[in-house]
Amino acid sequence: LKVSGILGNLIVATTISLLIFFSSVVAGHPFVMLYPTGFLFCYALMREVLMDIHDAAGDRAQGIATIPNQWGDRTAFRVIWGLLAGLAISLPLALWLLPMQHGLLFGAFASILLLSVAIPLIFFQRHRTAAAYQRLLFWERLGMLFGAVGLLGAAPQF
Repeated sequence: LKVSGILGNLIVATTISLLIFFSSVVAGHPFVMLYPTGFLFCYALMREVLMDIHDAAGDRAQGIATIPNQWGDRTAFRVIWGLLAGLAISLPLALWLLPMQHGLLFGAFASILLLSVAIPLIFFQRHRTAAAYQRLLFWERLGMLFGAVGLLGAAPQF
């Protein structure tokens, strides 16, 4: 998947998100976790594109077609911000429309997840240094821990 570029990004994001979907299938309620599955797909895709920005020179040298290499960093950042905005907009809608067991837990921790990426992403987009990227990775990984806790709250009410 490392050499498949954009297709690889989609496959990785799909594989990660299908873990949630298949868990709900095993539990006998295949469609109750569609929103968390979609949320996780968008987040994983955003993360893959972000890593492609940092790895653009190496990918380009190996001839790997990624979003930053095909359409430039500016487009890649637009994709990332679009996915983050879509996830942020979807949170209140999901809390209002979906019967989550602990919706506020999901909403709070998912918000922390998104903020832990968005804030250092602003700095990384302005200052493309190794230190800015490492700081972004640290906060993104910490945010993923919050996101995992939040995912527990997304379970539906039965």
